[in-house]
Amino acid sequence: MRRTGSFLAAVGVALLLRALVVAVPGTRLYAPWSGGSDTPAYLTLAQNLNEGKGYTYAGQPTAYRPPGYPLILATAMRLFPVRYMAAVRWLQFLLGLVTVVVCAGLAARLFGGVAGRAALLIGLFTPTLVYVTGEVHSETIAALITAAFLFGVVAQLERPGWHSAAGLGLLVGVGALFRFNSAGFAGVGLLAAARPGTGRAGVGRGLLLLALVALPLVPWVVRNVRVFDGKVLYSTQSGPNAAIALITPGGRTQFDGPAKIVDALGWTALHLETNRPEHRLSLPSESELQEHAWAVARQLWRENGWGMASLSLKKLSDFWLSTDQLLATQSFPPAQRALRAAGVLLHWLLLALAAAGGWALWHSKQTAVRLLIIYAVLLTLVHLPFIMITRYRVPLIDPLLVTLAGGGVVALAQARGRRARGSSALPALEPAPTFAGRSDGS
Repeated sequence: MRRTGSFLAAVGVALLLRALVVAVPGTRLYAPWSGGSDTPAYLTLAQNLNEGKGYTYAGQPTAYRPPGYPLILATAMRLFPVRYMAAVRWLQFLLGLVTVVVCAGLAARLFGGVAGRAALLIGLFTPTLVYVTGEVHSETIAALITAAFLFGVVAQLERPGWHSAAGLGLLVGVGALFRFNSAGFAGVGLLAAARPGTGRAGVGRGLLLLALVALPLVPWVVRNVRVFDGKVLYSTQSGPNAAIALITPGGRTQFDGPAKIVDALGWTALHLETNRPEHRLSLPSESELQEHAWAVARQLWRENGWGMASLSLKKLSDFWLSTDQLLATQSFPPAQRALRAAGVLLHWLLLALAAAGGWALWHSKQTAVRLLIIYAVLLTLVHLPFIMITRYRVPLIDPLLVTLAGGGVVALAQARGRRARGSSALPALEPAPTFAGRSDGS
């Protein structure tokens, strides 16, 4: 009874904290602790949609950002003309809670009920997942899609089926309309639906998954082909992203970041994502900007030579260890730098718990943990040529870390109990259900 009371009290504190993160900024553009974001770009797109100007900046078609989040903002503007910013933040508050519940459900499925409760608490207090709920950009929705996708992958492994394969496909397709990099999920979903040994049924499920990945994307691709004369299919962000990752790896928010980008590319997103004609109309089509940015990126790769190895290590460190939140925050006020540093320390703890959970899972469900490792490695490699900072990791990796951390808490508790009884072995977590009615230990 005492433990239940403590658990509920902790949940209550977490809910209050998350509510404050949403309520304090309210209708303002930025939260007081925000380091800046892409909110103005999203709002400009939403306003242009509502004014009948299409998906454009200053009348020029754009594919620089995926359309999902601007459409949500445009809807909120119509429903809540004065308080649409607050409405979106409260929607994200609810979606953030659903994300944590899904992570907890997946942890319970993999490790048992105690791990699920641990994951619930960990997710509610995870700094990055709390932070993004107060920011008006797409990370909160993308994190929910990631958590649902990972849950669906494990469900497909446990009980292969056409419905779960179809659900995975739709999740990937919809997710790619909110974050371009979510398209990388398709490879992992295909491995789950059509893994070796599943025969013709697996191939059929894989084809169904790919078809349903494409379905939500068809209108977007057709529109891009039409407005860009066949020169753009999916996005115009990859070239600039690749170049900026070499020009200013620490992020665009630092003092000298925009100047360096202008020197190399001739423009920044501030010139592109605006309705001000003196800025946007001075630039060519995004298809031309994309080609030029890729040319700059290739030139910088050649100039860096072997230096690309050390740069890649830095990018991996920023992406996985959040070192950018320690070493690239000079432009932020001291209090905000301290807050971010504290968040990094908590992230390292989360990583350690997730590693313990993954190690324990290896001893009970190797098929699942192998696919989750493939997911993490694939998403990392997909990002390696591009910008790799904490914000890019949060919606794609942190739901997985929360899930594994729940198992890590239980695994460490069991190991401590074993040591107290004189055994140092780390046991497999209970329960260890089988996949598809057979043992999964090989």
